[in-house]
Amino acid sequence: MASKIDIWNLALSHVGTAATIADPDEQSVQANHCRRFYPVALGCALERHSWRFASRRARLVQVNNTMNQWAFAYALPNLCVRPRAVLWPEAQDDSDEQPYEVEGTNTVDILYTNVENAVLKYTALVEDVNRFSPFFKLALSYDLAALLVGPLSKDANMKARLMQAVQYYVGLAQAADANSGMSNTYIDFTPEHLKARNGY
Repeated sequence: MASKIDIWNLALSHVGTAATIADPDEQSVQANHCRRFYPVALGCALERHSWRFASRRARLVQVNNTMNQWAFAYALPNLCVRPRAVLWPEAQDDSDEQPYEVEGTNTVDILYTNVENAVLKYTALVEDVNRFSPFFKLALSYDLAALLVGPLSKDANMKARLMQAVQYYVGLAQAADANSGMSNTYIDFTPEHLKARNGY
């Protein structure tokens, strides 16, 4: 299974760098840049989509409300990369999403809503590479490569090419992620009226 170093080295190969990293703590130029930019690339990749491996739910902790237009204020979970949906505590699914607003303070981000005892579905910061899908790892490697272009490459057109690759592999990763939540019975199911139309 791919490790964080494998993702770093894959990103370096996208940039056209022959050097590889053997130890995440080594003091090579390439390792220093990867340590610097990898957290940024990971955050961007996670925020881009509601990935199943990073999807979490939490009953929010109420805090002091300073916004008159909202009934309740809550602190966001510590590892929340991006809120996805505010739900009633008794909600059976995600179809009944409720309005909310997030504003920052000097120390924390506060979520405002009219839902009492609100439950938040959110994308969490997941750093365990073993939780990533293969397509997510590939898309992440291109995100990182796009950030490495400046310090490691003199090719002025490379960043644009890498960003195109990011969009391509993100699309594949999102499709694979969506399909991973469906049973084979559902994926292969053909409605009766379509069977009749297609001569099954």
